[in-house]
Amino acid sequence: MKLTSKTIEQLLIEQQLLVSKPNIDLAFDFLHYDTRQVKANTLLVVKGAFRPEYLTHTADIKGLITETVLDVSLPQWQVTNVQKALAVLSMAFFDYPQKALWIGAFTGTKGKTTAAYMAFNILKDATNNHTALFSTVDRITGTGPGDKKKSDLTTPESYELFKDMRQAVDNGMTHLIMEVSSQAYLKQRVYGLRYNVGAFLNISPDHIGPNEHPTFEDYLAHKMMLFDHSDQVIVNAESEHLKTVLGHAAQTHEKVYTYSLAGQGGNYSYVSRESAIHESRLIVEPSDLNELAGEYRLNLPGDFNESNAMAALIMTALAGAKHENMVHGLDVVFIPGRMLSLPNCRSWRCLCRLCS
Repeated sequence: MKLTSKTIEQLLIEQQLLVSKPNIDLAFDFLHYDTRQVKANTLLVVKGAFRPEYLTHTADIKGLITETVLDVSLPQWQVTNVQKALAVLSMAFFDYPQKALWIGAFTGTKGKTTAAYMAFNILKDATNNHTALFSTVDRITGTGPGDKKKSDLTTPESYELFKDMRQAVDNGMTHLIMEVSSQAYLKQRVYGLRYNVGAFLNISPDHIGPNEHPTFEDYLAHKMMLFDHSDQVIVNAESEHLKTVLGHAAQTHEKVYTYSLAGQGGNYSYVSRESAIHESRLIVEPSDLNELAGEYRLNLPGDFNESNAMAALIMTALAGAKHENMVHGLDVVFIPGRMLSLPNCRSWRCLCRLCS
């Protein structure tokens, strides 16, 4: 949708982001944050290591969103936080595609991609292939050959996030599974976005340093922000720092769906039946989520993946998936580049690349 001066002002005021505005009446046909990607009549969001000389490369930029007013003859909206402004304006520019999607999100130090692919495969089965995926590995917005691309970030920049959501909605997708990193909250990439279900898998020291989180406490705090923006929440009861995690979740949710291996404290539990080199099997015990109960073959090795599967099962049950969807989804799940099983036949008859 076009962004008018009035719309821009209203959106920024609503989020308490506006510092100053130009006294002008304009309508912009395009929005971006990269001068190399602009089109005619673009509103440019100035972020990152920006240099004013970048503006000399194009005459298509007709207005700026910026934290620091630049010495250029262009209308400028000054804001307190340009990353938040980018998110707010992006969702409006792409006409709020999140409103047309059921969204499930995973966070955790480990297992986000695996759990996301599990939930994605289950919901693909449940929705007749109308589920999108935003993961560390791939972003899938439809079923066509041009609807899959490699990811550059676990959670993309807000502009790319809402752009891909719009493509997913236009492609007829009704559900979205995505990974949400702590950096996504630190960098305001998901500012203003709400999820139907958010799942917290685990936490361990990581992403701590000068260019990331200053402390573990800050890292954990940004992970737990997922609870504040989710309608329903799931927590691994075997996670480290569980008391802190559950305490934060309980601030905004009367019920927290906790899961674990049987006997380890989760309200929803499973028994590990078999863990082989190429697969594993688990039995989910009966609960008030009737579709969960039963035996599953997981097309991945490792008992740790059974825990990820349990999070995916609960999430998809809350999305309305049936037991048969869950059984089939886990049976066929494949995560590119993660825990792949490779044949090693070493036969003199074999001419495959693995043996030659």
